[in-house]
Amino acid sequence: MNSKKLITLLVLTTLLMSLVPVMTVGAVSITKTTEVEQPYADKNYGRKGQKVAAVGTDVTAGKTVELYWDLVQPWSSIDGAGLINSSKAESSGDFETWFKVPEAAFGEHWLWVRDTETGETAKKVFYVDSYIDPSASSGLEGDKVDVDVYGFADEVDVAVLLVDTGITGNPGSDADIGSTAYGILSYELTLDESLVLNGTLTITDGTTTFTDNGDGTLTGAGGPGGTGTIDYVSGEVELDYAGTPAGALVISATYTYFENTQDTTFIFSTGIETDDFGSAFKRCTIPDEATEMAYGNYLFYAFDGEGHSDTDAFAIGAVISLDIDEGPVGSVVEIRGAGFDDLEKIGDVAGEVVITDGVTPIECFIIDVNGGIDIDASGDFKLEVVIPNCDMDDYDTITVVDGAGNTASADFEVTGEAEIEVDPEYGVQGTTITIHGYNFSQIDDEPVQLALYTDALVHVVDIKEFETDNDGEFDGTFTVPARTSDTYVLRAEQSDWAVSADTDFRIGMMIVILSPDDGPTGTYVTLTGTGFSEDKEWNATFGDLDLIDDGDVDSSGNLELGTGIPTFYVPTVDPGVYTINVLDIDTEIEVEVEFTVTDKTMVELDPVNAPQDYNVSIMGKYFAADDDDTADVTLEFVIWNETDDWDMEVFQMWDDDDDELTPNVERDAIVDDEGNFTGYWDFNDGDIELDVGTYWINVTDSEDLFAQVMFKVVTKTTDIDARKSTFRIGDTVGFGIESSFAQDDSYIKIWDPDGQLYWTTDDFVAGSWQKVGTVEIVPFYKQTAGGNPMILLDDAPLGTWEWTWYDEEDDEIDSGVFNVEAAAEDILSEQVDDLNTAMADLSDEISTVSDAVAGVQSDVNSAISAANAAVEAANAAVDAVNSVAGTASQAAEAAQNAADAAESAQNAASGLTTLVYGAIGASLVAALAAIVSLMQISRRIAG
Repeated sequence: MNSKKLITLLVLTTLLMSLVPVMTVGAVSITKTTEVEQPYADKNYGRKGQKVAAVGTDVTAGKTVELYWDLVQPWSSIDGAGLINSSKAESSGDFETWFKVPEAAFGEHWLWVRDTETGETAKKVFYVDSYIDPSASSGLEGDKVDVDVYGFADEVDVAVLLVDTGITGNPGSDADIGSTAYGILSYELTLDESLVLNGTLTITDGTTTFTDNGDGTLTGAGGPGGTGTIDYVSGEVELDYAGTPAGALVISATYTYFENTQDTTFIFSTGIETDDFGSAFKRCTIPDEATEMAYGNYLFYAFDGEGHSDTDAFAIGAVISLDIDEGPVGSVVEIRGAGFDDLEKIGDVAGEVVITDGVTPIECFIIDVNGGIDIDASGDFKLEVVIPNCDMDDYDTITVVDGAGNTASADFEVTGEAEIEVDPEYGVQGTTITIHGYNFSQIDDEPVQLALYTDALVHVVDIKEFETDNDGEFDGTFTVPARTSDTYVLRAEQSDWAVSADTDFRIGMMIVILSPDDGPTGTYVTLTGTGFSEDKEWNATFGDLDLIDDGDVDSSGNLELGTGIPTFYVPTVDPGVYTINVLDIDTEIEVEVEFTVTDKTMVELDPVNAPQDYNVSIMGKYFAADDDDTADVTLEFVIWNETDDWDMEVFQMWDDDDDELTPNVERDAIVDDEGNFTGYWDFNDGDIELDVGTYWINVTDSEDLFAQVMFKVVTKTTDIDARKSTFRIGDTVGFGIESSFAQDDSYIKIWDPDGQLYWTTDDFVAGSWQKVGTVEIVPFYKQTAGGNPMILLDDAPLGTWEWTWYDEEDDEIDSGVFNVEAAAEDILSEQVDDLNTAMADLSDEISTVSDAVAGVQSDVNSAISAANAAVEAANAAVDAVNSVAGTASQAAEAAQNAADAAESAQNAASGLTTLVYGAIGASLVAALAAIVSLMQISRRIAG
C-alpha cells in the first residue's frame, strides 16, 4: 500500500472510526504460557485469568497493535468485551500481545487484532473452558474456603462437591422410570437420583438405547432411534424418538451419581446459579474429619447440567495462610501453619519452604532462624520468608512441607523482579556511575554486593557494597574499575536471600555525535558513533519514533549503516528538544544524544479557498533536504475528503540545465537543497472534478516527512457593474470588477447612445489585478485607456450608453448599460430661472388678490384660510431652497404652489365686506414677507 493510502487511512481512522474496513492482518496465532488438559487439543483455548499471547505478522512496523475481546470497542464490564491490551509492532511487522483470559461463559469467543496505523483488523476464534478456583489448597474442619467457578454455561445451576481423587461416585440403577406408548414420540423423565456424573448415563426401553455423550446430549440407537438431553444436576431427562416405539415398553436407566458418602463425597451445593458470564460463588465449610471426610487428598469438583466441569486439588489436614498474597521479589511474607506434626520442624531441610510454578520450586529462605522453626503441640507454626528471584509470570504458589510429609500451599503472585539501573551504562576507567536498585530484600541495612563478571559469569572484581532500606531499594555511586575495555555483567547480589539483578556494563568510551545537532524537520543529519560491540548490531529511536532499525557495528566498534556512515532526515515532529537513543543490541546499552528541532514540516496554499479552474500555489517548507550527496527527494500530493481521495499533479517551471527556476520547462515539483519547494496545481487539469466543500491536502516526501493543510472549493465568481447607474458630464466612468481568479488580458469597450465606440480600456494584465479576500479585483485607478481615465467631456452625448467586458480571446464575459446626464451646475442654473419666473407669476397673482378684496361679499373664514395657505406655500418654498440649494426646481415648484394659493384666495375673497379687510390684510402681509425672503434666497443661488 502506498504512502498516500497509509496517510489517508490513518487520518480517516482518527476521524471516522466507523469507516474502518475489516481486513486480514497477516497471520494471527495464539500461544498459551502453560499447557492445560482440555477437550480442545487442536484449538486455541484458555481459562479465566490464564496468560495468553496473540501473535501475528504483517502489521505496520513500530505502530500500536490493539487486542480486543469479542467486540472492537473500549472495555465494557457490562458487555464483558472490548480492548484488553495493546503492544508495539516489531520492525519486521510481527507482534506479540499478551492478555489474561477475561471472565466469560463457556465456549466460543473471538479475539480481534487491530493495526492502529491502517485500521485493518484480523480475528481468531478462542474457546473458554470451565475453571474453579478455591481460596485455599488445604484446610481443617470448620475452615471456610471460597470456591469461585468460571466459564460454565450462563444462567444454569452448578453443583459444588468435595470428592475422592478417583471421582468414583455411586452406581445408580432405575428399573422403571417410565414407559412408551403408541403414537407418543417425546417423553420427560426424572432419574431417581440427581447429581449425575456426566458421560455415565444409559437409558433403554429394551429396543432403543440412548447413550450419554458427556455434554448433556443423548444419542439413541436401535429401534426407531432418536435423541435426548440430560441435566446432570437435576437428573431431568428428555427423550425424542425418531419414530413410534414398538408398543408399550418399560424405560430403565443406569448411571453414576453423587450423594454424601464418608471419605468419598461431600456435597456443598446442588444448585448455585451462574450469571451472564457463566460465573458463580460458593463459600464452603470443611466437613468433620472424623465422621465425614478424613485427613487426606481430595478434589473440589464443580459441574453444571450441560456437562461443563472442573476440579482442583484440596487436602484436609495441614494448612497455611499468608499475610500478603502478592508482592515483588524481596517481599517479606509471614506464613502461619496448622495441622502439621509437632515432632517436626519447618525449614531445617532444603525444599521444605519453596515458591513454585507447580513444577519447578525455588527455595524461600527463612529469616533469622538457624535449624528451622519448631511446630508447637497444636501443630501450629509461624515464620517469615523473603521472596527470592523468580520468573514473575509463572511462580504463583508457596508450599510448606514438614518432615512427616504434611504439605500445604497458598497462592502468591510475584509482581516484580529485582532490578538495577545505572546511568550511564558505560564509562571509561575511573568514571563515577550512578546506580539504583529495587526489589531487593525489604529489610533495613541488609548488604548488597556489587561486582563485575564476565559474560560467562566468571567473577572479575568486587566493586562496592550498598545497604537496602525497608522498601528493598538502594542508591549510590561507584567508580568504574581499572579493567580491560570490554562489555561485562554488573551484578548486585544478596546471597543470603537468593536475590540478585544483572545488567550489561561497558568499560570504555561509547559516544555518538550528530552533525548538525539542531535544525528544522527534514534536516539531513550525519550520525557517527564508536565504542559499540564489535561486529554486532545497533538501532536508534528519535523520541518515540523508530529512526534506524538495522545498523551494523564494524570490527572497530564504529557505527555503520549499509556500507557507509549513518545518515537520516529529521522526521516530522513538533519543535522542541528530542533525545535520540542509540541502542547497542548485543548489550542493550543505550547512548543518548539530543537534537533540537527548530521548525516543523509545513505546507501553505495561495489561495486557501478557490473555485474549479484555478491555479493554486503550493509552498512547502522543512521537507527532506535534497543536496548533491543524496538521491532526489520526491513528493507525493493527495487531496481527499471523507469519501474519496485524488492524486494531484503539482508542477514547477525549471531549466534542466542550471536547475534554476525559469519559465522554460514544466516539471514535477521537487524540494531544493533546504527542503523547500514552491509549485502550482491547476484545477483545470481535466482529471479532478471537486464539488464545493472542505478538503484536505496531504504532502508526503520519499523520506516520509509529511504535512497537511485544509483547502476549500468555493463557487466560481465573475462579477462586473458600472460604479453608478447614472454619470454626469465631467464624471469619471469606472466599474466594480471582481473574479475568483485574474482574467488576465481582458478589457472593456464603451459605446455612446449613437452606437459610436467612445472608449476602450487597456488590457487588464497580471499587474492590474489585486487580491482582496478570496477574489481578485481591478482597482478603479487601473481602469484606463492609454493611461488616461475615461472622463465624460462637455460634448459627450446624453442618454443611455452600453459597455461590454471581453476576455483575452475577445469573447464576451459580461455587458450592461449606464445613463449620462448634464452636469449638475447646468441643471441648477435652469432651475433657478424657472424659480424667478414662478416668483414673478406669484407677485402678479397677489396683486390680483389685493384688487379683488374690495368686492368680497362672503365667508371671511374661507378667505383667511386661503391667505394662510398662501403663507404656508411661500414658507415651504423658503424651506425647500434652504434645504436643497442644489435642486432649485423644488423652490420654483413651491413658488408656483404659492401663486396658485393666492389665486384661490382671490376667488374666495370676492364678496367680503369691509369688516374683514383688516384680517385679510394681515394675512397678505405675512404672505408678502415670505415671498420677499424667497426672492432674496433666489438671488443668492443665481449668484
